[in-house]
Amino acid sequence: MIGLLAAIHGPGNAGRWIYGLLLALGGGAGGFLAGRHVWLQNLPADQVPDCGMGLNYMLDTMPFLQVLQEVFYGSGECAEVYWRFLGLSMAGWTFVWYLVFTIGTIVVLVHASRAKA
Repeated sequence: MIGLLAAIHGPGNAGRWIYGLLLALGGGAGGFLAGRHVWLQNLPADQVPDCGMGLNYMLDTMPFLQVLQEVFYGSGECAEVYWRFLGLSMAGWTFVWYLVFTIGTIVVLVHASRAKA
């Protein structure tokens, strides 16, 4: 959404950096979450956290910050891998793509700033 908004807006040099940094922050946050999921999937079976309540139930009964805290502890079902493609789970692929898009954003920002200078 940020990239679409930036494309529609057509910002100048300062705006390009602001949009780029927002994209990079979003990519970093997504990469962190995907990396955490990959970590959960690769834990030994005896170290996987116990299954907790469902997300919908937590959202209905708990304050939002407590829900976030519970979500980051993970549940046993988060460690299940339902399919793999070329050896990576869905969480692994999302991590790879967040990394590619974040690095791509940074490369485009640096290249555009050098071209303008």
